[in-house]
Amino acid sequence: MTKGSQIKGHRVRQYQVIGRKAPTEKEAEPQIFRMKLFATSPVSAKSRFWYFMHQYQKMKKSTGEILSVNEVRARGRKCGGREWRAWRAPALLGL
Repeated sequence: MTKGSQIKGHRVRQYQVIGRKAPTEKEAEPQIFRMKLFATSPVSAKSRFWYFMHQYQKMKKSTGEILSVNEVRARGRKCGGREWRAWRAPALLGL
């Protein structure tokens, strides 16, 4: 995803998409695939998942199913604006 393809006001976030081939009589328990990727929304994350699955596993959206879509968030301490400003302010002022 390039910088120019972002919609104004939308941030790129990391999503974890889990999907598999649809179960059939031949294959009742198909292999499950997990992919972490960057997208602006869960809908575009699903679309990117099918794009890459078609390239790597020759599996299309019509023959598969999405099991879950989750946004991946950073673990640990939350870094708010205050911490960033306090840490970054001297460098911005040239001190």
